[in-house]
Amino acid sequence: MSGQMFPLAPYRSIVPDSGSSVRPLAAMKGVTVTTRATSWTLCLLATVLLATSQPASAQVACPYNTATQPTEFRLNGAVTKHLKVDLDLLTSLPVSYSTVSFVSGSGLNTVTYVGVSLYDLLNLAELAPVTSATVPNAKNASLRTYAVVVGSDCYTALVSLAELLPVFGGQQILVAYGQLDANGNFEFLTAVGEGMARLVVPGDKAGGRFVSNIVHVKVVNASWE
Repeated sequence: MSGQMFPLAPYRSIVPDSGSSVRPLAAMKGVTVTTRATSWTLCLLATVLLATSQPASAQVACPYNTATQPTEFRLNGAVTKHLKVDLDLLTSLPVSYSTVSFVSGSGLNTVTYVGVSLYDLLNLAELAPVTSATVPNAKNASLRTYAVVVGSDCYTALVSLAELLPVFGGQQILVAYGQLDANGNFEFLTAVGEGMARLVVPGDKAGGRFVSNIVHVKVVNASWE
């Protein structure tokens, strides 16, 4: 159709006759046309009413007791031995110290924590990595593994096994049960309201993974699907 010209229709002014009820816009002085605005307002009102009439989603309740500090936590999942970890067990393992600085809701914190290596604790429970019998490719199977750490208020954080393994991250992530006060004296975390144990992740700039009042550590092998 390139180059084809079409004649333009001549411009015509349509003027209603004297008997018509239609008046030109210039003659409608003092008349406000509100039909479109009213329709928009009614639609908005209907949307608001519909949204507010919907029932609120029920919040899932946390099954743990936050009124008292836990005195033990469960360690289970992809391990050979399911453990109940209490203070006696923690204090029987090799002790580790870690001075960390991290940002929390209260600002910058610098604390020296006392506890045990999470890696040592997982090895005590005997990790059970995936095998070629359960996944198509079991190469570096330990890189699939992570620990889910849960506090008594159901606050949850993850630590991958690769972060702990000496040949990969090699981080000294702790399950702490105590700390040193301003004078360098040891005190249990229960004395400061953080429960029997908390997770300590050196190197994290924010304290989001420093789960306090631990009640559960679950080891999981990620699926390939």
